[in-house]
Amino acid sequence: MADARVMNFFEHQDRARKKTGRLILLFVVAVLGMAVAVHAVVVGVVYSVQAETASKNARLPSLDELLFDPVIFGAVFAGLVLLIGLASLIRVVQLRGGGSSIAAMLGGRSIDPATRDPNERRLMNVIEEMAIASGVPMPDVFVMDDESAINAFAAGYAPDNAAIAVTRGTLERLSRDELQGVMAHEFSHILNGDMRINIRLMGVLFGILALTVIGRILIRAGSGGRSSRSKGTPVFLLAGLALLIIGYLGAFIGRIIKSAVSRQREYLADASAVQFTRNPYGLAGALKKIAGLEGGSLIASPKAEEASHLFFGQGIRFSMLSGLLSTHPPIVERIQRVDPSFNPELPGAFDVAEAAHGGSGLVSGLAGSAFTLPVAEIVSEDPGTIVTRVGSLDAASAGVGEAIHRSIPEELRDAARTGDGACAVVFALLFAVEPSMRAEQITLARRFDDAVAANAARLFEPVQGLDPRARLPLVDLAAPALRTLAPERIAALGPTIEALVAADGQVTLFEWCLQWLIAKRARRQTGRATRVAFESVKPLIPDMAALLAQIARAGNPADANDARTAFEAGVARIAELAATKPKYEHAERPAWDRVGRALDRLAQASFEIRGAFIDAAAHTAFADRHVTVNESDLLRVVASSLACPLPPFVNA
Repeated sequence: MADARVMNFFEHQDRARKKTGRLILLFVVAVLGMAVAVHAVVVGVVYSVQAETASKNARLPSLDELLFDPVIFGAVFAGLVLLIGLASLIRVVQLRGGGSSIAAMLGGRSIDPATRDPNERRLMNVIEEMAIASGVPMPDVFVMDDESAINAFAAGYAPDNAAIAVTRGTLERLSRDELQGVMAHEFSHILNGDMRINIRLMGVLFGILALTVIGRILIRAGSGGRSSRSKGTPVFLLAGLALLIIGYLGAFIGRIIKSAVSRQREYLADASAVQFTRNPYGLAGALKKIAGLEGGSLIASPKAEEASHLFFGQGIRFSMLSGLLSTHPPIVERIQRVDPSFNPELPGAFDVAEAAHGGSGLVSGLAGSAFTLPVAEIVSEDPGTIVTRVGSLDAASAGVGEAIHRSIPEELRDAARTGDGACAVVFALLFAVEPSMRAEQITLARRFDDAVAANAARLFEPVQGLDPRARLPLVDLAAPALRTLAPERIAALGPTIEALVAADGQVTLFEWCLQWLIAKRARRQTGRATRVAFESVKPLIPDMAALLAQIARAGNPADANDARTAFEAGVARIAELAATKPKYEHAERPAWDRVGRALDRLAQASFEIRGAFIDAAAHTAFADRHVTVNESDLLRVVASSLACPLPPFVNA
């Protein structure tokens, strides 16, 4: 592969995988300890039952023989692992909807993308700007109406199925700058791979608690059940109590592990939020309000304990052993890390005033500045730096994200926030400039819906006025509304888009990017994160070559020699690929189906391989030392397809 280089995002993903391995090891040790304890209980039950039922002359195995019988211990251990594994699997399946299912479990209400509530609209605007700035797909957004405290969380298996939820107190009490600080903190969790660990923790802890269910069953059996006539069995009663204690003890140890992992991640997320917003006082202000508010960040939902490690602030109260069980560092310490000048002893140190709903924006003065250069050249910089920007949170990207968001006319943003309006926006983006061709496409759109087609025709003019760098971000903003469509409407959307694209007999790079994004974004992504199937470059060499060839062609559609030079620059970055000496063939029409299949396969590679490929793709696009809109669109779609969010390119 390419030479070693700084890859923060990929290091985070690798660290997340290693942390998962360490967590599994810790929980295996905990389960082994539980198995030893349960084994002792089972041996005690077996010994007691045999002593009661065996004849006087029968030889009974001694207690020592039973305790050291490998068959009994093996059966107990296998049964315990099966019980915990099945219970964990059931919980994970219950959460297969990703972040949205967790938000719903905690009492969250999905916010309508077209909401007119001022607080909700402010939140949606902040999240839209951050999604554009970070390259993360627009998450589903929820509000926990019954929670008056200040808190929030991000959950999901991957950026594609992430959800962000906030409490009513967060909406009502935080200023825009404070809200931005909290949301930047949550986006950090999305980018750092924390969400997968969080869901796995929920599953394992739920599995360990399953032992308490068996304990309760034995207690009921031992006490005679509900019938006053039934005779209880003291040995089962004692065994049930023992299992209940062991189950809760195992869960207690699991919570200590969960809390220790969570506390360290909160420091990282706080630091990333400050880096992203370039405004430590926003995040510090939110933390101060939590510290000064009665109830602070405490969550009332009965499910809060299970999800306590997800929250922005401490979600549940601990009266004993808080140092061990607290999922978050002390709040004063968090404030002082963000704002070293903070003195908790000063009067008014903890401000709990209601929110001032203004705000200077993410980076004041940058709005619009990212759109002053000619469209043909977005950036000219060292291509080796591009891969380091994957999954990054920085103020420059934040300014560009805000500028892109503001550059989209309110008319288009409003349309993109309703299901039918989002369809109209997508159709308008595909309409041809040539009037007769556009008229034919409008006729095709009417097969989907007359009103949507008419709205698309009306939106054509504002769409034409868009800066080209805002086109795909607009598609991403439309995705949440598209997911609200009825299943039959979503099913009809794909064929309509294909018909509009095929109307002129060719598929442009932008049209393919739009189709690919809609296919990935319009349906709510569920299930686990993509399984890693490829730890080696070798089986992916044909796929990498095909993708690099298309990127080279995108930047040099009319010059085969320049495209070949760009292709070879990318190939040289991956030693295993370069060794095969792939040849560049300048096809007149790109094989988009081949590109899609290659992306699907690369998405199953390790993050190390994905990072190496993105580096090669950047060197292909930057072979001529500048990147066009088409190249930047394709690079960002490729990175997004590999679950490696790439922020917008920044002007040099």
